[in-house]
Amino acid sequence: MSGPTATPVGPDSYGRFMRVRIFDCWMHELDIRDGVGLPASDAELAGPAAALALDEMSAAMGRVVGKLGGAPQGSRVALELTGPLARTIRVTVDGRGRVVDDFGGEAPTAVIRMDGLAFTRVAGGRAAPDGVELDGDRDVATRIVQHLNYVI
Repeated sequence: MSGPTATPVGPDSYGRFMRVRIFDCWMHELDIRDGVGLPASDAELAGPAAALALDEMSAAMGRVVGKLGGAPQGSRVALELTGPLARTIRVTVDGRGRVVDDFGGEAPTAVIRMDGLAFTRVAGGRAAPDGVELDGDRDVATRIVQHLNYVI
């Protein structure tokens, strides 16, 4: 599963290929649920497919924050997701944006707080940002939110 292969996001491992497929299926399941008016329960959103889908989305946040959102050099951005999909995605910009486990004791320059499901819908181009809280450098945070829709 670690050998190189073609994936929808470029050459990577077969494991990454499968994570992208899980992400695709999970997002389309949400689309279907939206279409028929049967939203996923909190328990369903807290399952392993959702966790893997969010792992895939989290991996893209370096590019979203640093390149698409134009966060300046030295920025530390925390995306705090709430609800059943709760997690914090931390991105530093040092030459380019990259996802990190922590900020090494430094405070974030900008914080974007929103419901995790809303995050997936905005990032997937399915909804406009709503109910977003911004802290710290609001200009940077606002620009990032405006560019969260990265899924093609």
